Amino acid sequence: MSKAQLIFVAVAGALVLGLILVFTGVLPGLAPKQVKATIRVWEVGPYSAESAIKLLKDAYPRVTFEYKSFDSVGTYEDALLEAFATGQAPDIFMVSSESFPRFANKIAAFPDTSITLAQLRSLFPQVVEQAFVKQGKVFALPLSIDTLALIYNRDLLGSAGIATPPATWEELQSDVPALIKKDASGNIAVAATTLGASSKSMRNVHDLLSAMMMQRGTSMVTDTGSSATFATPQATDALAYYTQFADASSTLYTWSDTMPPALDAFSQEKAAMTFGYLENVKEIKKRSQYLNFDVAPLPQPKALLDAGKSMSYPRMFGYAVSRQSPNYATAWNVVLALTTNETTDQAYIDGSQTSPALLSLINKALSSATLHVFAKQALTAKLWQKPNNTLAENAFSTMVENTTSKKLRAQDALYAAQSEINRSFIPQ
Repeated sequence: MSKAQLIFVAVAGALVLGLILVFTGVLPGLAPKQVKATIRVWEVGPYSAESAIKLLKDAYPRVTFEYKSFDSVGTYEDALLEAFATGQAPDIFMVSSESFPRFANKIAAFPDTSITLAQLRSLFPQVVEQAFVKQGKVFALPLSIDTLALIYNRDLLGSAGIATPPATWEELQSDVPALIKKDASGNIAVAATTLGASSKSMRNVHDLLSAMMMQRGTSMVTDTGSSATFATPQATDALAYYTQFADASSTLYTWSDTMPPALDAFSQEKAAMTFGYLENVKEIKKRSQYLNFDVAPLPQPKALLDAGKSMSYPRMFGYAVSRQSPNYATAWNVVLALTTNETTDQAYIDGSQTSPALLSLINKALSSATLHVFAKQALTAKLWQKPNNTLAENAFSTMVENTTSKKLRAQDALYAAQSEINRSFIPQ
């Protein structure tokens, strides 16, 4: 075959391949209105993207969307794994930023023709890349990013002569004695903070301790993400700081697992400060409509703030496309239109009253009285990933219990938690 014939065959083959890709929707060319498909969407949590996806109906008039929602992340992830095992996986599903490694091999990554790494960086905060990018490929995209913050009672702080909420962990420690109130028997009547306890009475223990460890410079996992490495001197300092507030022999003793759940205590003005996400703030408002409280950024080590840096911990879910989906090209386009378009993302944010993920909407949310703390923290949020987030949460809770009960020293409790989590890592 001559050189000219080879060139002709190559060009013809490329054109045929291009037409096939266009027809299937992998490359642009097939108008969305011509696509006919049923897209199954699985979601977890209190808010659904259904109302935002409805805005795409004009673009996809022949596409039918079917939704299935789960309340519990654990139940959801178990059902999702079962669906993949039986070949019944949804086309689009939500994946937690922390549990992404558990599902990465089940996701059809976006092609570079849909979204490049450079485009991702121009659209979303850095934590999205940290969470959902692997080997340069984008695997999922979020609609919102929540972050861990300080929640404080303005009346209780004011009565103690504290004008502003603590910006550093050192300031918080100094504020504690002035905030503690005891009854006639010497028992804690009003706690200064809900720090110190395990997940038996304190939500988000894993997230809070992870943030405190990373703020102090702890590397939670190896560079390859193959094992946990957080049992460090810096992490020991963070754990010792956290658990001192549950040490009955300490002058800073203010909280323990024998007390009511943290959000209950805060809602009933039995705790001056607690920690939570925007979702927890909404819960407090429902419980105590007239409670005079506000939200401040998560405290930082003074040294970190002095260096002009800060860090919080995110809670984030991305929308991903299943490798089993027969409509993966359409599903990719739907997820892109849902998450990267201001109109659809704003519709989701307005309907759910959550903090946005798009940088353009984060910039707008910085002036919101409700969202500004969470939106700003999304710009500096960091996380660490593990194969089984539920196991990690339990290991951190046990770590706290082992330390507060003095069953183990803080350093030994850290090593025990690290060993437990490392059992769930898949050998590389």
